[in-house]
Amino acid sequence: MFKEFLSVFVENVLLAFAPLLASLAAAWLLAKARKAWLDFKELHNGEAWMLEEIASLAVKAAEQAKLSEFITDKKAYACKIATEWLKARGLNINVDLIDAAIEAAVFTEFNKPAIQ
Repeated sequence: MFKEFLSVFVENVLLAFAPLLASLAAAWLLAKARKAWLDFKELHNGEAWMLEEIASLAVKAAEQAKLSEFITDKKAYACKIATEWLKARGLNINVDLIDAAIEAAVFTEFNKPAIQ
C-alpha cells in the first residue's frame, strides 16, 4: 500500500515538474546558442554578416517551401540551404553556428512589429 502511494506520489511530482524542467532545458540551450553566435560574430565579423544574410534567406525559402507543401521540416531545409550556399562560396562554418543563425533569423523574422 505504501509502495503504491509512493509510486503515485513520485509520478505526480515528476509530471508536475516536467514542463518546468523542459522549459529550463530549452532556455539553457538557447542561451548556449546565443553565446556561440556572439563569440563567432566577435571573431569573424564579415563571415557572420554573410551567415546572417543567408540564414534570413534560407528561413524565407523554407517558409515558402512549406506553404507549397514541397517540404515538411522547415528547419532542416533552411539549414541545408544555408550550408550548401556557404560551402559553394568556400566557407566552412560549423553546423551548430549555422543552426544558431537559423534560429536567430526565425526569431527576427517572426517577431517583427506588424506594419500598419
